[in-house]
Amino acid sequence: YDMIVDRCFVGGNISPGLQMRLDAMHRLTNALPVVDLHTPQDDLGRTTIEAMNCGAYWGVIYEIKQVVDRYRLKYGQLAVFITGGGAKKTRQHLEEYVDAVWIEHLIPIGLNFIAQEVSKRQDSDR
Repeated sequence: YDMIVDRCFVGGNISPGLQMRLDAMHRLTNALPVVDLHTPQDDLGRTTIEAMNCGAYWGVIYEIKQVVDRYRLKYGQLAVFITGGGAKKTRQHLEEYVDAVWIEHLIPIGLNFIAQEVSKRQDSDR
């Protein structure tokens, strides 16, 4: 989570994503299995694998909702951008709640933008 106000970076938070949450459950416990991420059909799991998916998935959904609510109270109207590998997976349960721009692979887009700007400047210096 990054907060930018009047074009200035105010601060941010780093939080584990969907797959990292599942990986941590497996690696940091003795009994939980490796789980491939899928979007849960319900909000409660009935097996260990379903419960792990629900915990990771709904944990991210509720976290994003809470952070957006908190920042709205503090900063007012927000422009929200949801990025990262899990952006597509969370969209169906967030887009009715959060008016956002969804960009799954922001880093390559940003790097491409920077490369184009550098190229333009180099061309104008010639």
